[in-house]
Amino acid sequence: MKLYDRKLSWKIFCLIGQGRTLSHAAQECGIDLPYASRLISKLEDELGFFLVLHRPRPMRLSENGIKIFPFVEEFVAAQDRLENECREIGVNLQKIPKRNIRISLPINLNKEPLLEKLVNYERREGSSVTFEFSADMGLRALMERETDISVGFYRKEEPTLTCRQIAEYRFPLLASKKYLAEHPAPKKAQDLEEHVVLLRYKTSPAFSPILLKRSSNKTSDPSTSIDIERLPHVLKGDGSYCRSMLLKDVGISVDVTLGVVAEEIQKLELVLPSWGRPDAPLCVYCRNSNSESPLYREVMDLIATEISKIVSEERALFDQLASRPSE
Repeated sequence: MKLYDRKLSWKIFCLIGQGRTLSHAAQECGIDLPYASRLISKLEDELGFFLVLHRPRPMRLSENGIKIFPFVEEFVAAQDRLENECREIGVNLQKIPKRNIRISLPINLNKEPLLEKLVNYERREGSSVTFEFSADMGLRALMERETDISVGFYRKEEPTLTCRQIAEYRFPLLASKKYLAEHPAPKKAQDLEEHVVLLRYKTSPAFSPILLKRSSNKTSDPSTSIDIERLPHVLKGDGSYCRSMLLKDVGISVDVTLGVVAEEIQKLELVLPSWGRPDAPLCVYCRNSNSESPLYREVMDLIATEISKIVSEERALFDQLASRPSE
């Protein structure tokens, strides 16, 4: 799906969630009704679940659609704000041609420091670039030229792409203090059988169902592992769903990064700090045809530098939480 169409699909979804009929949503977006219906269907095909209940009239959000609606509404509003900001920056530079670079970033990453750096890079005097941002578009969009740079918690060798690994990322096990007050905290990994575990969908390129125990030198012991999918109480969703359920005191997450819950960290606790998913290779990709471009190298260097800082800060936060006495 084209980047603009995907954004328009989310816009239509938000309008339905705000009480508009599909017809009114299409009219507000300046498109015809059949095209609006196709956009919602394409988005559902891409996600693998229904966003709306198609039979009732007027159309209503599905149960899964209701779960993700607050996050989509925030995402669409943030895109509008970003476009308005970039448009304002370019108001006095209309005659200067600028190169547009479309960047896909993981939902499950603390993006604010990186976005601030990239916007400042775009604003600098004499800048020859503008940025567009999207979430979790993946490598297929990069190969099909729907994006230009992609960041992800996975490493894949593709002959047409250049990959630069930034860091090894550790996903902690997290639970809310309220959840742990109502469910005794697991003392050993086998105790997870008594808990609800929040896990990413298999469709995520960063999916891993395995938990490994780490030794004192922080290396993983492959002989000591647990298959999360075999646990009796597993809820699956995307990164936003796992974060939402964690903060709603539903269970123990294995896929949520510390950065995306930094503001709520006082409400959370590390669970089984010596256990975790296998470290995920955090990588940045571009097409081979752009890999030697000075502009692309500079932008990818900036991304790599800022994400390395984010990872270092989250590792320090992990160590701080791991040393914090249980309440």
